[in-house]
Amino acid sequence: MKVWYDKITSILQNIMGLAVLATICIVTYAVGARLMNVPVAWSDEVVRVIFIWLVFIGSAVAFYSDSLIGLDLLEEKLSKWPNWQKSLKVVQMLLALVFGVFMTLQTYTIVSTQFRSGETTPVMMLPLWLVNFGYFLGCVLFAFFAVRKLIQVVIAWTKRNEA
Repeated sequence: MKVWYDKITSILQNIMGLAVLATICIVTYAVGARLMNVPVAWSDEVVRVIFIWLVFIGSAVAFYSDSLIGLDLLEEKLSKWPNWQKSLKVVQMLLALVFGVFMTLQTYTIVSTQFRSGETTPVMMLPLWLVNFGYFLGCVLFAFFAVRKLIQVVIAWTKRNEA
């Protein structure tokens, strides 16, 4: 089961790396075009969409791999008491789950409303729901990964109690 999650995060990390590369190329092209007095109006819109997708999906992947900014100072102080340290991690996972579920519900409302209304972006006329779908997907992944991490903790506690 862990292999499956690791493959998903690996694929997401590769996609995010390509998205960062695409963003760098688009911004570089736009800057060069502006220097030659040939503005590229679509570049800002495309970079904004990519950036939104990168931030929210990237934060979910970072949460799963424990790469987010944490309470390192507090965790370091609690290292003398491993049970308290583990309890702090569980609280962090539960808060992430609550955040992920709440924001999933909120972004679902936004995305579905934009989907039904047919709103589009001003320059490229992209469906507006496509922009916010990255936010929705990131929140779903956040909740999904929080559940996975909580299951891992419960399994570890069960194995420890059996021994």
